[in-house]
Amino acid sequence: MRIDKFLKVSRILKRRTVSKELALNQRIEINGKVVKPSHEVLVGDIVGVTFGSRKMEVRVLSIQEVKRKQEASDMYEIVSQSFVEKEERNESYMAKKLKKKIKKNSYSIFRKVMTVVLIPVSIYMIYTVVIECMTTVKLHQQLAEVQAKLQEVKDENTYLTQQKEKLQDPDYVESYARGNYQLSKDGEQIFYLPEKNK
Repeated sequence: MRIDKFLKVSRILKRRTVSKELALNQRIEINGKVVKPSHEVLVGDIVGVTFGSRKMEVRVLSIQEVKRKQEASDMYEIVSQSFVEKEERNESYMAKKLKKKIKKNSYSIFRKVMTVVLIPVSIYMIYTVVIECMTTVKLHQQLAEVQAKLQEVKDENTYLTQQKEKLQDPDYVESYARGNYQLSKDGEQIFYLPEKNK
């Protein structure tokens, strides 16, 4: 049976939650060793419980899952009862305080180490992201320029294709030659008209 349950069933403590809390605060011992709430208790074990300034030691006589209130005291016999000295309680308190301080300091050191490691890593990652963004912007600009040049080539190609189709028409060729190169048919005479003054 678990020690927290034994203390409740035997009515040494009224509630199991109280016995569990005492065990978690290192206030319960079995045969002189501090135990957790889940520790199994056996017949013949000496169980020590400290609550407040009072310390009680009992010997386990029997273990039963359920016991009436009147018969609960049959499960143990009191070996000793005493009051914990104030100095002893202070030592225990100071020891707990020291453990907390050590734990806090180790956490603080861990935090500092992580800060020292994470700051350069974060800076490097930010730098990498900025470089990637700048490269992406440049590539977009180059792509826009290439697309503009491609459009110019397409437009020129369209114009040349249209011109090619027109040059296959004899009437257009004749009109073009007469207009741009002053070619004339036999018997025709070309006149140049003066431009009007603006």
